Amino acid sequence: MQKCLLALTVLFLLSSHACAGQLIWKTEKELREVQQLPSCDPNKDKNCPDQVPYVSTSKYGVKVFETYHEGTRITFSFSDNEGDGFTVSTDQVHPGGYDWGGVLEKGKFRPLYMIKRFYTYDATAKVNKAQTDLMVLRLLAGGKSCEVDKGSKNVVDILLARRFAERNSAGPGCSKN
Repeated sequence: MQKCLLALTVLFLLSSHACAGQLIWKTEKELREVQQLPSCDPNKDKNCPDQVPYVSTSKYGVKVFETYHEGTRITFSFSDNEGDGFTVSTDQVHPGGYDWGGVLEKGKFRPLYMIKRFYTYDATAKVNKAQTDLMVLRLLAGGKSCEVDKGSKNVVDILLARRFAERNSAGPGCSKN
């Protein structure tokens, strides 16, 4: 019995050491704790931009800032500085989850990558699944992020998007768009 327990312990240690550099993937259907942030009042300030900022927190501790502009665009960022984010059309943000790729540190999951699907619509206002894109982002220090690969914006398959991130994690770098 002790030999069996020892063998299992050795196998566990070897497998967890081998996986230390590999990304672990977790999917989150929606972010939680959505909170509207203060913004200026357009009725009081004529220079106030028509935008509404929100912040959400993933169950893995990543803050996602979303700022809606004139009801037509949305900027996603991981800091309260919009310049650190990216902007898409609001009609591209159809309900959909977030895939987080990360590592275990001291038994706690730490996200290093986010994959988010963005949609396009056909003439009948239905989601055109053939025209959806997955954006693969690397999470950087200070709430910054970058797109992992020039081709990642045109990826429609989640497994391929994960491979972009996994390949990037072996030699981290960001694409120059």
